[in-house]
Amino acid sequence: MKNMAIVAKSIGLVLMALACLGTTQVRAEKLTWKFKKGDKAQYASLNKMEMAIDAGGVEFTLELDQALDTTWEVMAVGSDGTAEITQTIDRLQFKLNSPFTGEFTYDSKNPVPGEGQIWDRLGPVLESLTGQKVMLKITAQGEVKDITLPEKLVESLNAGGGGDGPSRMFGAGFTEETVKEMINDGVLPLPADAVKDGDTWEKVKEMKLGPIGSQKTKTTYKLAGMTDKDGKQVANIEVATEVTMEAAEAEGDTEVEVELTEQEASGNVLFDPATGRTVEATTKQMVTMEGDFQGNEFIQERTITVTLKQGVNADILPAPEKKEEAADDKPEGDKEEKKEDK
Repeated sequence: MKNMAIVAKSIGLVLMALACLGTTQVRAEKLTWKFKKGDKAQYASLNKMEMAIDAGGVEFTLELDQALDTTWEVMAVGSDGTAEITQTIDRLQFKLNSPFTGEFTYDSKNPVPGEGQIWDRLGPVLESLTGQKVMLKITAQGEVKDITLPEKLVESLNAGGGGDGPSRMFGAGFTEETVKEMINDGVLPLPADAVKDGDTWEKVKEMKLGPIGSQKTKTTYKLAGMTDKDGKQVANIEVATEVTMEAAEAEGDTEVEVELTEQEASGNVLFDPATGRTVEATTKQMVTMEGDFQGNEFIQERTITVTLKQGVNADILPAPEKKEEAADDKPEGDKEEKKEDK
């Protein structure tokens, strides 16, 4: 009987421990961005897009790499936790490779003006992005409000650097809208209520694509527990996206039909609840579209990989080649010294 009592007591202790463990696992936590006036943070984002297109039997590929180093500075914080922030692009690296443009590169750290139609279209916009301060407000739940672009940047975007309709679909042109989207996408939205492991929340955004219609993206976030990152416990948030297309009403002779036939997306974000900041994030999205643009059938396979981390990007472009100084361009003194050495 004594042994039976000991066994029963042991089982009770085990059950109590399991109950406590279960309570720890399901403990809800409020995730919020935390801002303090004067705080500065550096973030590095890298956007890589690969696109394969079959247009009426003509196949070609397009590659686009874009690396941004930005500094966030908190200018003021309201009583509700909403912060007024400036975001400054410290460095921009850009690479575009397609049959129509060849390889086009730009690095604001080593700016080398180009020439030709592609430079005339993109050059002024790329040059105007660096050093500009974008004003915005971010709530404690990561809702981005009141994005204000500098007047100089808006003028450059409106002067011919943008893209609409098919150019947006085949190459994501620079417009005031896309720049604001890029800023918005860099801020993790957080749920209003406390969450526990397995809880989800969503964000839906819509992007107008001219005569193509509109593209809606629903992003679902799921808290997948805590994980260790550089010795700190951070929230591991899984990310899944679903894209849908809505056709535009036909105007004049413009006829466009687009259908999403395949899609796959995954990613995760590491968020530090203690500091109230994103530590790093990675998302990858693969989409296949089929359609007809004014009687021309096409198939587009697009893969976009986006990474975000604290700090700065590595060089994604080769260093510019240094031109050797021609002998005729050297000072006379140098020429005479060489003759004496001989």
